[in-house]
Amino acid sequence: NYTPKNDGFWSFLTGNHRISQRKLELEIGQDLENVPDIRYWFLDENGLRAISLIVTGPEIGIVNNVANELALQMRRIPLISNVNSETALDRPELRIQPRADLAARLGVSTEGLSETIRVATIGDVGPALAKFDAGDRQIPIRVQFDERARTDLQMLEQLRVPFGGGRGNIPLSVVADIKLDQGPTSINRYDRERQATVAADLVGTAALGDAMIKINELPVMKSLPKGVRVGQSGDAESLNELSDGFATAISAGLMMVYAVLVLLFGTFLQPITILFSLPLSIGGAILALFIFGMQLTTPVWIGILMLMGIVTKNAIMLVDFAIESIHAGMKREDAIIDAGMKRARPITMTTIAMAGGMLPSALAF
Repeated sequence: NYTPKNDGFWSFLTGNHRISQRKLELEIGQDLENVPDIRYWFLDENGLRAISLIVTGPEIGIVNNVANELALQMRRIPLISNVNSETALDRPELRIQPRADLAARLGVSTEGLSETIRVATIGDVGPALAKFDAGDRQIPIRVQFDERARTDLQMLEQLRVPFGGGRGNIPLSVVADIKLDQGPTSINRYDRERQATVAADLVGTAALGDAMIKINELPVMKSLPKGVRVGQSGDAESLNELSDGFATAISAGLMMVYAVLVLLFGTFLQPITILFSLPLSIGGAILALFIFGMQLTTPVWIGILMLMGIVTKNAIMLVDFAIESIHAGMKREDAIIDAGMKRARPITMTTIAMAGGMLPSALAF
């Protein structure tokens, strides 16, 4: 059984005890570490892992080497655990390399070559299959080499390939090189390049941003081969998108607020005085997060945006009252002091009202 906790994690009930999802994952991970040859990982509510890096490049061999080295170095970072390098697994395969110049001179087409190999190894398919008439139904008959013959190079080399537009046939070994080799079970691409994935989990309450800083400082990240890149996906990609979106929202918001204030006060200088209160509010919020050891999550970013709106509103109330007093003939210093005294109560009341209205949502009531 599980219920949401106020700190943003899931809370699991085990008997009379309540533990967080992170702690439960840590305990499960410690038990699974003792199981040999096991791969495991934890997914968040979006089905993503905390850290997921995509290594891309033109050559799969180089990509796999970089991914394996990156995984090896990431295991030395104390902030992360359960590092997996998800490279493509190899399996035995039959490779047939046509001799293009000789095949062209003999009139052996690529279609004829592939048709011969396909029929011999996996049999014919579809309408081309021979059929046995069983009266009320027809049974397809597939003729092909048995499994032992498919790995016999001498037998494969003797396959007959048509040439010269059907004038005759020649052995496959004449127009192609045949060998048994290893190849990937699947070919994965990202942005049209070969790719491998390195994924990991965070340890305890470790911050994703701190872990990514440590990863970017690894030697392998600073000496990537030519053409190889390391991108982010999963929660790390979401964090970057969130940071970029927050910066865009801040910039657009400040421009719109400044434009409205210019129209309100009829001057370009006075709004700057109001906006100078924003750095202090953001600095105070970051300091509070640092003191309480909290991370920069999506609710925190939203809270900072709301804080900027509240601070701007309070500054407008204070500065506007002071300007009205100055226009009424009061000295500037006296107007500022008087505005602070007379607007303190409405500023405090509106701020407390807004904070109180958001408190149930913040505490997940």
